[in-house]
Amino acid sequence: MIPFDNREVSELFRGFGMKIIFILVVLLSAGPVTAQVRSNLEIMDSLVTVSVASNPVKSSFSGPVNLVINIPSEYQYFESRIAAAFKNINENITYNNQRSGNFILYSLESVTVEYREAGDNGFFSGRDFSRVINFRYSIVASEGSSGALRTLSYADQISEEDFAGAGSNIYPFTVAGLPEGSSWGYLLEPAIATAASAIVVYLFFSVRNN
Repeated sequence: MIPFDNREVSELFRGFGMKIIFILVVLLSAGPVTAQVRSNLEIMDSLVTVSVASNPVKSSFSGPVNLVINIPSEYQYFESRIAAAFKNINENITYNNQRSGNFILYSLESVTVEYREAGDNGFFSGRDFSRVINFRYSIVASEGSSGALRTLSYADQISEEDFAGAGSNIYPFTVAGLPEGSSWGYLLEPAIATAASAIVVYLFFSVRNN
């Protein structure tokens, strides 16, 4: 029978215990690395630019052009941005709300944001949501345009952690609620984190005492 040295066994378990503690600390402290998420307002600003750039009559006028903007009061934020977008594509366009001579009438119907359930990332990661932003507008020109209502849509995926910074209470149209989901994850994750921390503390002092 091969005799065991108690000191060697103690050192073996101590080294093994320290490795377990290190792994648990890394697992508890590590978090997912995600790219910075664009805010709803930033996305809406880009949709304004796209809506103007896709205007088929933006460059058909040879002389001065009057720009008329029809916009609901809750969307006044976009007024200056729409005017600037038209000016950037044609310096002959002047925002003066005059429907005379050559003119373009830009009407903003609505801007909405919606979140839909996309999935669960598991413990400590929260849920993911599909974000959909719709921008509805129409364009009428004195030289002829259907004036049909158009919709530009933007869709991506956003995590629960990024949700708070996506909208702004200053601009209510950028804010929308999350869909209701299961509460089990919210109940279990704190309990698991607490239990794991307790295990780390227990192993640490057990290794020190051996």
